[in-house]
Amino acid sequence: MLRLIFLLILYLFSTNTIFAQTVIDLQNPNLPKYLGEYCKILEDKEGQFSITEVINLEKQALFKASTNEVPNFQITPFTYWLQFELKNNSQEKFFLEIDKGDIDSLSLYHIQADTVTKVFHIGQLVPFKTRFHQGHQFIFPLNLVENTTQTFFIRVKSIKPLAIPLVIAKESTMTWLSYRQDITQGMYFGFALLIILYNLFIWFSVRDKLYLIYVVYVAMLSITLADFKGISASLLFVNFESFNPYTIGIYGVAGSLANIFSVLFLETKRQLPKNHKILVFLILCYFISALLGFLGFRFASCISVNAIALISSFYLLYTSWILYKQGFKPAKFYLYAFGSFLFCVIAQFSGNLGLLPANAFTLQAMQLGSAAEMLLLSLALADKINSLKVDNEKAKADLLVIVQEQNAVLEQKVATRTQELHENNMMLEVQNEEIKQQQEELLTINETLGIQHIETELQKQRAENTLIELQDTTQRLNQSIKYAQNIQQVILPDTALINSFFKEHFTIYLPKDVVSGDFYWFTNLSDTIIDNQSYQRALFALADCTGHGVPGAFVTMVCNTLLYEAVEIAKIESPAKILQNLDIRIQKILRQHEGKNSDGLDISLCLFEKQAHQKIEITFAGSHTYIYYFENLTHAENHIITKMSGDRITIGGNSNNKQKFNNQIFTQQKGQVIYFSTDGYTDQNDANRNRLGLQNLRTMLGAFQNTALNEQKQILIDALNQHQKEQPQRDDISVVGLLM
Repeated sequence: MLRLIFLLILYLFSTNTIFAQTVIDLQNPNLPKYLGEYCKILEDKEGQFSITEVINLEKQALFKASTNEVPNFQITPFTYWLQFELKNNSQEKFFLEIDKGDIDSLSLYHIQADTVTKVFHIGQLVPFKTRFHQGHQFIFPLNLVENTTQTFFIRVKSIKPLAIPLVIAKESTMTWLSYRQDITQGMYFGFALLIILYNLFIWFSVRDKLYLIYVVYVAMLSITLADFKGISASLLFVNFESFNPYTIGIYGVAGSLANIFSVLFLETKRQLPKNHKILVFLILCYFISALLGFLGFRFASCISVNAIALISSFYLLYTSWILYKQGFKPAKFYLYAFGSFLFCVIAQFSGNLGLLPANAFTLQAMQLGSAAEMLLLSLALADKINSLKVDNEKAKADLLVIVQEQNAVLEQKVATRTQELHENNMMLEVQNEEIKQQQEELLTINETLGIQHIETELQKQRAENTLIELQDTTQRLNQSIKYAQNIQQVILPDTALINSFFKEHFTIYLPKDVVSGDFYWFTNLSDTIIDNQSYQRALFALADCTGHGVPGAFVTMVCNTLLYEAVEIAKIESPAKILQNLDIRIQKILRQHEGKNSDGLDISLCLFEKQAHQKIEITFAGSHTYIYYFENLTHAENHIITKMSGDRITIGGNSNNKQKFNNQIFTQQKGQVIYFSTDGYTDQNDANRNRLGLQNLRTMLGAFQNTALNEQKQILIDALNQHQKEQPQRDDISVVGLLM
């Protein structure tokens, strides 16, 4: 694969031999396909030269020899003249083809004895009916005299990338080349139509907007490539020739749709928010480029769309590579599909901008790459449907297993009840035998047995009713607890909200039961102004409420609400005052002075204030909790993890004699990490009932100075699992790391 890419790059950057001949001998079997190196070129910056002036000997001195098989003038507002000479030693007819259909205007002058004997004027902006060849290729007949050398001039002007692939062939060969191009283009656009219809059918089936956007993108890309080949002027807009000057705007629309599809397919808004913003900016640039084209600013539109396409292609490849390395599965398909296309886009637009030489590959690169991209990306989109189908089938299989397990339990219970009834019947038979032997007591015993039988049936019915009620109650309780879990997850701050203030963070949140008595809380405060500079502020808290499971979860809901009221409604920003307010409000709401309720919470609360010179001032207040941070970072050999303790004051409870909470203030540099933890992590026991302990946690955190946050999280989880092993979880566990 690497060898193939190396050879391709070598081909792209290869240069042709230095100009050595000026006369094209049509009988020479060694002539290359493109004959640009046999031409001389004159740059007409004002576009005012006439053919008479051009053939003047003084003007001839201004012509320069071409050194490329395909002369490439890139994107230019200038007019260019090409001169070449043909030598014909036969009576066969020859034709000239310019194998690039998007040139604005193209004129061929046949010179005989300094006199113009034949003139052809065609081009994308010239009425189609004036063409000698009614097709998308620019083809001219050459009226050659046998055994003579004749001179020809070509005048070209176009605001689109201007390359002149000059081909001269016999009439039969030119007919075959034209026919082969028509077949090739028909196959390509037929394939594009098939891709459009296929994905349109999928969209009607699944109603996923991603497929509809892809359909519109392929349609606009096909129109763009049709314009490259001149098919738009000769077929699509042949009855609307006034639109031909504005087709450059379609290029920007196609590019913006490619970026929109990429953003949705790669889910950059969720996966890479910073890259997503840059891609949205590039989409906006594409739309501006398209608007310039539709408003008639064709040259500005052409320059901008080529530059944006080159930048956007590199950036999309970079973004998809990052997502692939992060394990995002769709990025792999994107690299295969769009990678081949974007490589060809880079090649073609680099040729347009003159960064690569124009040759057979760079002139056709986008068409080749787009065909591969359409096929591979359609397969990738189909794979998405298959993945959804597999997930659905797996869910059905899991549900079937659950149903089968429930049926097995019920069958076991029915078998047990049946055995009990069978044993009862055996006892009744024994009693009946005794009744037969004691006929004198028959009536009395029969009545007694009848009453016992009725009571047995009633007991059986009551037992079955009780079982049904217990099953129904269990199901409703499980559903309620599951719903409570969803509600508790909603009150936790969103990852994107926390990352809006911090560079990065991790959370270890492990409830002992389905719902948790731990919760973490975050809010952005209004910015502060220092020396006319605006700095961000935010509050973060990690709390451990009394109990766990459903009771603990109820307390978390109350405490979360009280935190919100203290900060957002009462506008309290001092951590110590917030905890003081939280203590008073919990005692009041739970009526702890009137009864025996003593529910409360342990909490760590920090106010973060970003300051000048990359510093962050942190104000900490806590109740029976700790936070951890690094000190002495200026000495690489002395990285110390510091534990800061909160006040030994309880929040909540019915005590009337409480001290006030205190703020502890310290300053950190940006790029450092601060850690929060509830006691569930350090209190977890092993098989010998030994706790994991504060010292072990502090030792692990102290070794994290140069470790990425996602690796830190995994190390903490692995250490917990290694310590706990098969032991049940003792309490709710929460650990949070914030990278400032």
